[in-house]
Amino acid sequence: MSSRRGGLTTVVLLSGTLPPVAANDEVIVRIQSTNVSWREVDAEVIALDLDSSTYFSTNRTGALLWHAMVDGATVGSLVTLLENSFRVPAETARVDVNAFLKLVRANGLLVEGT
Repeated sequence: MSSRRGGLTTVVLLSGTLPPVAANDEVIVRIQSTNVSWREVDAEVIALDLDSSTYFSTNRTGALLWHAMVDGATVGSLVTLLENSFRVPAETARVDVNAFLKLVRANGLLVEGT
């Protein structure tokens, strides 16, 4: 979901049932670190892409994933993190991780590797 405010595009990262980003749990994903400024506020991450002037906001689940991805994490470890943190089934955690990764990738903030 996104909206325009005062020259900035606001993107709210939500969980959902989007197709998977990475089929391999061993793929390392990280938040793109150049030209992105972010802070945690009230258990949410607020980020600004300095190149595009796009403003991103995550919910509590997204903030947990964001922090894990700052230094890089495998897709499988993100799924396990959600399972353990929120006591949800693996499939629910996988859907949420994939939705988050797809949104972060679509907005140019995802770096993927092995």
